[in-house]
Amino acid sequence: MRIIILYIFTCIFLYACDKNNDRDVENKLKEMEYKLAKQEHQIKEQEKSLSEPIQQGEPPKSIEIEGITYSKINGVTYTHSPCYIKNIYQNNGNYYLVADFIQRKHYYNEPGYEIINQNPKLRTFRFTPSSQITIDWKTATINQLNQYINSRDFNITVVGEKIIEISSYQS
Repeated sequence: MRIIILYIFTCIFLYACDKNNDRDVENKLKEMEYKLAKQEHQIKEQEKSLSEPIQQGEPPKSIEIEGITYSKINGVTYTHSPCYIKNIYQNNGNYYLVADFIQRKHYYNEPGYEIINQNPKLRTFRFTPSSQITIDWKTATINQLNQYINSRDFNITVVGEKIIEISSYQS
């Protein structure tokens, strides 16, 4: 008889513990859903502010997504980011550049920076006749830029798929 009573109490105890676990999991799930909804709202607000026209004299609006800065100046969206240049090629008389955007992590009171590559997606951009190339504070050509592929990181500014400026400075 004692064994049966002990068995019944054990079953009731285990059932109660399982219900508490279910409630804990449900509470954590609701908390995570709330945080996700809050972050989605923040992203929508940032995208909304980026799509609003800029009034004369206003500073440029910008947001950062995955380490890439998107700015809107006079109704045009610019992208400015550090990158590695993976390839430069010519097709139908146009020059193209394949870039891998990176993030630079700076540490307080330490020289230099650490390079992080959160998203290894490669992006292709087209050079235009007005594309500016600067290497070590000097204006350079596409052929000169080609010599530095894989030897350093660059800063690139693009509008749509067109390169506005590429620069790299060795310290």
